[in-house]
Amino acid sequence: MKNWVKSGKLIILLSCILVGSLQSCKKNLEKVEEIKSEVTKIERLEVYISKVWNIPVDKIKYDAVKEIFVFKDFEINRDEIDTLYSRAAEYHLKIGK
Repeated sequence: MKNWVKSGKLIILLSCILVGSLQSCKKNLEKVEEIKSEVTKIERLEVYISKVWNIPVDKIKYDAVKEIFVFKDFEINRDEIDTLYSRAAEYHLKIGK
């Protein structure tokens, strides 16, 4: 009888550990997906800047701390680029597919 009680406690303990580890993995995956999504947005905006201002993509830098794009002698806030990008209907129709 004591072995069954000990086995039951062991099973409950292992179940709790398993559930806890699965929860932490799920949170980490969500963070990774969020970071990937953010990187994709930045890359998309860099391509947009490249096409509109005729600048090679490798000449466009993004400062994540200041949230600005730097190219040639310009510094443009990311929010401004986001706004321009979202309103660029012709770009989306012809290029940004």
